[in-house]
Amino acid sequence: MNPSGALRQTHAARAEDHHGSGPGFDAAAELDVVLRAGLLRTAFQPIVDIDSRLPVAFEALARGPEGSPLHRPDALFAAARSVGRLAELDRACQLAALRSAEDAGLGTGWTLFLNTEPEAAGTRRPPTLGGQRGHAVVVELTERALTARPAELLRMVDLLRSRGWGIALDDVGADPASLALLPLVRPDVVKLDLRLVQAQPDAQIAAIVNAVSAQAERDGTLVLAEGIETEEQRATAVAFGASLGQGWLFGRPEPLPATVTRPPADTITLSPRRRLDSGRTPFEVGARRRPVRVATKPLLIQMSKQLEQQARGNGDACVVVSTFQDAANFTPATRVRYADIAATATFVAALGHGMADEPLPGVRGASIDASDPLALEWAVTVLGPHFAGALLARDLGDTGPDAQRRFEFVITHDRDLVVAAASALLTRVAPLRALEPVREPTAPSPAPLSASHPAVPAPRPPVHELASRSGLLARLQTAVDAGRTRGVGAVLLLVAVETEDGTPQRLHAPRALDRRLRAAVRSQDVTLELAPGLHALVLVDVFPGQAEAVAERVSDSVLLALEAATGDASPRVLVSIGASLSPDRASSADEALGQAEDALLLARAAGGDCARIWRRSR
Repeated sequence: MNPSGALRQTHAARAEDHHGSGPGFDAAAELDVVLRAGLLRTAFQPIVDIDSRLPVAFEALARGPEGSPLHRPDALFAAARSVGRLAELDRACQLAALRSAEDAGLGTGWTLFLNTEPEAAGTRRPPTLGGQRGHAVVVELTERALTARPAELLRMVDLLRSRGWGIALDDVGADPASLALLPLVRPDVVKLDLRLVQAQPDAQIAAIVNAVSAQAERDGTLVLAEGIETEEQRATAVAFGASLGQGWLFGRPEPLPATVTRPPADTITLSPRRRLDSGRTPFEVGARRRPVRVATKPLLIQMSKQLEQQARGNGDACVVVSTFQDAANFTPATRVRYADIAATATFVAALGHGMADEPLPGVRGASIDASDPLALEWAVTVLGPHFAGALLARDLGDTGPDAQRRFEFVITHDRDLVVAAASALLTRVAPLRALEPVREPTAPSPAPLSASHPAVPAPRPPVHELASRSGLLARLQTAVDAGRTRGVGAVLLLVAVETEDGTPQRLHAPRALDRRLRAAVRSQDVTLELAPGLHALVLVDVFPGQAEAVAERVSDSVLLALEAATGDASPRVLVSIGASLSPDRASSADEALGQAEDALLLARAAGGDCARIWRRSR
């Protein structure tokens, strides 16, 4: 058995023996039996006051029946996901936890933490259970839940708070998204990802701790450190500002002890949340608290660009939500700016009359009815851990030249007002569509790039023959080694720019191209020109499980940026991108480079203007 890591409902229960499914196992039938017969059980892991070490709460962790192939939570939830019953299972687990706590007599003074699956959160009303014995309830959300279904999740948060339940944001620090979403969720409890107390301190961990400390100072948010297994990790958690702790040092998941019928020596006290200013639209929110001014459109354009620049400066821990009145105002130049922002920001949304649900890759959207008061408004809201700003404007209805149109507007950096304005927009954003699976190549492996292909008449030399290869490998291996030490990964993108006949194309303004490539990545990432028309991008410090999403998002931004750079060039210029992920699919720089080359061949063979991520053939 491996005692590393805290047990989580949505991850493998590492200390439990794995019961193999065996040949002929029918996961759908087994799941149906578990749900119909009510065979779910709940284990409870203690949460302690980190100073006294006394338990003050318990986290409920779902399990399937003992001895079943679905006993482990990862197998249980994977089965539900595969047959479209995830929301049903999620609700059943919550009800089982509430009933188990009720049956055990969990009484006044105690707090029960309930999990919810990201894909299921917000799809159904949370369960209620009469006869609670006075214990408090805190529901744990993740950043994936909010970014997938923001409107539904924000409404669910309001509903839970109306019941007197608390909100915890889980796995904070595992992904930059969790930091960016702190001000929108305004959680009562922040649960630090176990990696933070188990890894060696670095600049990234320091940034996370600073962001969480700022949120705790503003809102009285409690900080809970997960995964504490040693006294040294407990001391680290205290240094991070945690007042609550969870991990095997304090107890493993098991049935509730008999002592829960008596009040605990210490209790969790949740700070009351201020009610944000409400209004149907962002301008209404701002106009109630800030002076309203009047300006013409050119000034507001420059103000909005300055806020967008702040978003780029805040990097991945940033949320940008804007509305443009009409989709026609989401111009090609604006699209390029928002594609650049989306390449790094956690969440970007653009609304307007006629706007698509996803107007750009990585940009969420929603169409506003022409009769909706929001259709008269132009708003840009930017939120980060240490920055908040918003331009909230309303059209005065002038006719005549577009540049002379006047707007009444509010500019604010009041965090509560910016959060309220952004939330008013987020309640309109469409849910994230499920992505169709990417088809694997039919061949066992792609041919090397030097092989001819009818769709690419002029093959380019393989990267391994280029003199610049050694410099790329050195930088890539450094990123891979550093990532392995810190528990993060790297992404390699090979970007080919060529004409339709396969001729490598060095653009007329290479410096402008380099600026556009640099804008698509972060300051710590590396861009290299390997040969005329062939660039490499090394994206470093990518969180586990996020590499593919990062590769797709940056690729989309690069494609759009290069499209803008090439313009109406004749003959037409094609852009192809091949990507490899480390350590997800490559354990060394050489392996990653070979995979990216093969993926680039597939992208070029498809006719260009597309990206491919290398996948193992099945």
